[in-house]
Amino acid sequence: MVRASASPPDADASSRVTLRSARPYAHSMSKPERFKEEIGWLKALCALLTAGLTSLVVWLVQNYGIVNRVIFLMALFGLSVLAGALAAVVVRLYRCFKILEAL
Repeated sequence: MVRASASPPDADASSRVTLRSARPYAHSMSKPERFKEEIGWLKALCALLTAGLTSLVVWLVQNYGIVNRVIFLMALFGLSVLAGALAAVVVRLYRCFKILEAL
């Protein structure tokens, strides 16, 4: 009978990575670089939210007369949620721009 070991026999202690030795990615960058990267991600999120918002508005306009009231109200609720999320992302973008200008 063969026993399964917890680690392969050829692995030594120096090849293992511990959580203490691994550094988070964000701390290896300077502050301006972190804010530039965050601005990039927020711009991508802003584009996705804008696309979703636009497509939902177009769907609502096209199906205004034929859609069920419950579905229409759910779409309006989704529209308000997307608009609120987009507003929050834009506010966060402006804060990042202000902080980046101060650096």
